[in-house]
Amino acid sequence: HGLLLFQLGSATVLLLLVLTMLAQARFIAAEPLGFDRSNRMVLLGVNYGPGQTGKRFQTVQNILRKEPAIRHFTAASAIPSWNYDRSATVKAPDLPMAPEFSAIVLDVAMNFFDGLGAKLVAGRDFDPERGNDRMLTDNPFTVPDVVPVVISREAAKRLVGSNIEDAVGTVISTA
Repeated sequence: HGLLLFQLGSATVLLLLVLTMLAQARFIAAEPLGFDRSNRMVLLGVNYGPGQTGKRFQTVQNILRKEPAIRHFTAASAIPSWNYDRSATVKAPDLPMAPEFSAIVLDVAMNFFDGLGAKLVAGRDFDPERGNDRMLTDNPFTVPDVVPVVISREAAKRLVGSNIEDAVGTVISTA
């Protein structure tokens, strides 16, 4: 009888684990990514930064803007969610209780979020009218002490807890 009860208990546990995994898979498939993936194209190797690569980006951007079927064109150092090997340790010096953690860092063009169709959940997007927002791409030899960054929802939660609005305006540093 003991063996039968063990087998029945094991089968029940396995069934519950399979049902839990199925529920998680359905959740992941239904969870919105935060941007519209349809009709998006990514061009790798078209850098947008200052100097010669920035001129190449501007050339490609000008060509693509003439095509009426293309509504947006943007650039980033990598595609979000790709396995990208540029991580940094993030910390908030003004929040001593906030833990340090490793995060992936992407350099993006000014219109990146608009080009993805992504909606920010808090804070503001990059603004070409604000001096520091343009600083890194306008002059490669002048790097300001503070530049605006956009962080993920998960990074905001790690820094300030569940109210991600509290992360807006927080100074963070990377190493």
